[in-house]
Amino acid sequence: MNIAFVVDSSKKIGGGHFYRSINFAEFLKKKNKIFFFSKEISLKQEILLKKKNFFLKKIFSKKKNFENLKKLIVDLKIDYLIVDNYQVSSITKKKIKFLVKKLITVDDRIDIKHYSDVLINNNYLNKSDLSKININNYNTKKFLGPECNFNLISNSIHKPSKTIRSFFIFFGMIDSENYTFKVLNLIKNIKDVKLVVVIGIFNKNKKKIFDNFKNFKHIKLYENLNTKEIFKELSKTDFSIGSGGVNLIERIHLGLPSVVISKIKNQLNGLKNLKKKKLIIHKKLSDLDEKFFTDFLINDKNASIFEIQKNCYNEALRLKDEKIKFIKEIKKVF
Repeated sequence: MNIAFVVDSSKKIGGGHFYRSINFAEFLKKKNKIFFFSKEISLKQEILLKKKNFFLKKIFSKKKNFENLKKLIVDLKIDYLIVDNYQVSSITKKKIKFLVKKLITVDDRIDIKHYSDVLINNNYLNKSDLSKININNYNTKKFLGPECNFNLISNSIHKPSKTIRSFFIFFGMIDSENYTFKVLNLIKNIKDVKLVVVIGIFNKNKKKIFDNFKNFKHIKLYENLNTKEIFKELSKTDFSIGSGGVNLIERIHLGLPSVVISKIKNQLNGLKNLKKKKLIIHKKLSDLDEKFFTDFLINDKNASIFEIQKNCYNEALRLKDEKIKFIKEIKKVF
């Protein structure tokens, strides 16, 4: 079969959608030909697609989205189209649906009508969220919840520990608020904790970060890590500090608790649900100082932090079992 992904990656939208699609494509590549239809994509990501034997078809025109996609679908005889792109409108999807065997949408929003055969939303959703999704997409096969993703299934799940000596820090591919630099500036002098820092490929402050923190022995800076490399670094740390994007779901799958700093509008609803379940610590940057982080180092006196660790561990175990069920069900779509 011929399967195509419609996904972009840029300094404006980040790389989460792209890497989520890469994981999905890896799941589908056996006996299938995989295409990526993209208007914006980095050179590094182009090289990654080529390395994995996926075919990139660039969309150069900014207008007539439907006509561009229609031509590619017809010319390449696409059987299944997977859209992980907010720029593809509901009207365009409605037209595209009749050109392919199945249209699959991967989307975190709860109030959109997608006109798709299959909808995947891997956010944490409450009853109100589920109701809105069902009303807008009542004739659609739905896979909803954090277990509905294609990241690596890890046998290494973090167990709760009252001794925290390392933090994993990652604020996504863009980090437009410069949180990486600001958080490092808060905790750079806490010498008895190791800081593993991943800097996104679109982070415009990466030079400033390297210049200011490269000489700190307890701070290890990385850039341009792929998904497997990020998982490897995640497995070495005790706690994480980051944003509320795709990587947060990956951290929860590993049982790694997080301090989350985010004010991105489409992430706030999911973060509210996670905070209610006591799976994250959601803070504004203005709430944080060096003392907040030193409290992690005397965790035996901080019962709430240990409770979040236990909750994340139990949630990771649950997700591991539920994800196996999801994989079995999604295979039936193809």
